[in-house]
Amino acid sequence: MEAAKNGKLTSFEELPTELIEEIFSYLQPGNLADLALTSRSLFIAVQTPLYRHARVPSFHALSLFVRTLNQVSAYNYKGKRWQWRKEETPPGKTIVTLLVTIDSIAEAVRSGGLGPTAILVSRLIGAVSRHCPAVNITLCLLRADCHQPPISGLETETFPCVTRLIVYVGKNSHGDEPSLALTPMTRYTSSRPAGLFGTPQLHSPQGNWGSSFCMPNARFWRPYLNGSTFPNCRTVEINHYWKTPRHGVSTIQTANEDGDRLSSSHSSLRDAVTQLGSLAGLKNLESISLEHCKEMSSTILEAIFFRRESVAAKLKILELRFCNIDYGVLHKLMSQALPYLTHFTLHVGLLSATAEGAKYELNDRSDNQNFPHLCPLVREFGRNVTCLELAVPYLCRDIFIDEHESGALLKAGICTDIGKCGGDIANSDQGVNLDRYAIRQAILEYRAKKLERRHKQRIAQAVSESEMTTASTGGSLFGGNTLSSELQVARDTEYAIDVEKQKRRRLISDARGTWRRKMISWQGLCRDHETWAEMMEEADLEEEGVEWVLANRKLSVASRHLKGTIAQELEIADVIGSDA
Repeated sequence: MEAAKNGKLTSFEELPTELIEEIFSYLQPGNLADLALTSRSLFIAVQTPLYRHARVPSFHALSLFVRTLNQVSAYNYKGKRWQWRKEETPPGKTIVTLLVTIDSIAEAVRSGGLGPTAILVSRLIGAVSRHCPAVNITLCLLRADCHQPPISGLETETFPCVTRLIVYVGKNSHGDEPSLALTPMTRYTSSRPAGLFGTPQLHSPQGNWGSSFCMPNARFWRPYLNGSTFPNCRTVEINHYWKTPRHGVSTIQTANEDGDRLSSSHSSLRDAVTQLGSLAGLKNLESISLEHCKEMSSTILEAIFFRRESVAAKLKILELRFCNIDYGVLHKLMSQALPYLTHFTLHVGLLSATAEGAKYELNDRSDNQNFPHLCPLVREFGRNVTCLELAVPYLCRDIFIDEHESGALLKAGICTDIGKCGGDIANSDQGVNLDRYAIRQAILEYRAKKLERRHKQRIAQAVSESEMTTASTGGSLFGGNTLSSELQVARDTEYAIDVEKQKRRRLISDARGTWRRKMISWQGLCRDHETWAEMMEEADLEEEGVEWVLANRKLSVASRHLKGTIAQELEIADVIGSDA
């Protein structure tokens, strides 16, 4: 380092350690691997950044990766092959995160017909965990099958350091066999390219491949939720739409059109509970994401989430995209789960029979409620959800206002029943329009009075409790007369109310990003006589700091709303996809 002290650098190794690490942070793994071949000192220096966040694209690569943890390789130019040697003091290779991708079909082609078994994968991952006990491993299984485990013997093995599990369920059609050359996988792409192994092939929307059918299957979920196969798993993502990540769904609209035809389940709740077995792993899960899961049904979902012995107490993120769930179970799930979630996504196909039933009952105004209404649940239970996204056949103003506020509009003589199919204003060409200013003023006035009543009730209750306590102790709690005591209690209660308001504002403002609500309607409004314009006006009156995005595919309109700002019109294609 004498040259560095004199201000003259003769080699890269003479740079200060912090500068070298900064340079390494800008290099890709392939560049770091090339740099490691230049000298022994640089080989040792790049080990930490090279292994810190490793990505292994295949089972074959995983076996080589494990070998490099305790050995180093050198290319023998004379023998034209790689030679391995074990060092007594190998350089430090600390792995923080590891992404392992396994495609059983591609591995079977590589090995001549035999794919990897769970015991082999478990041993290799176990070797990594022994080398770095604190490693967080993401296991991504491609081209899994609906009717059998993604890798043979999965349910009988244990993967202790796997904290995130991603499964892509799908089969290969004739002429779509994988080649031997594997490339690193990526997450969803913004477009649909030619694909990793040729032309992308969807899992059939009807759920059939030849003679096999994708049906609700409780046994499918056992390895992922039993708690013994993945005891430390915190995130489960299962995608039944594509067979590989490179074929990811590009838009919500595309997924809706291709995935709205789902098979129904005729199994009983008791049968589903029996087939599921233990669900001990559900207690550790923090995030569940299911997309087009034909293995899921209302019965299976009810058996998973509503069993007393396996409560998902740590669950914060729940995403259900185009799964075969009816409104009855969704109503039960949302009312019980929304108060505890931070992220909730629900996409329902436009051909949902229970959505049509709920719309019919609302318009018929029948006393028989066989199909629950989901819109009020967003208002009642979704207040603390940071990110909430709904894409359903029908939406309505019940998301924003309750029946008392609707009554206030009616009492003020404001006519809102001027809508037609889809939520457009009927007879708008004849001068019929919505009085938006009157709607805004009536709602704000009612809410102000309602808030004032609540504060008065809370203060009166606090004073009453103070008087009861004073009577039981035989004197004033504050050492003065009763009147001054009541005033003190009232002031303390008002102060507590102000503190709660400040905490709520701070909770929203201190979030890493804006609190978001995205509401997408495929077919229009729940009630035919209501208007989309009214919903847009009511979205402007929502809580400060919460962003609302409303989209109506029927009317091809979309808008962004944030209290205190002017509503912004959006392109419908930017919200639900270019296929709109």
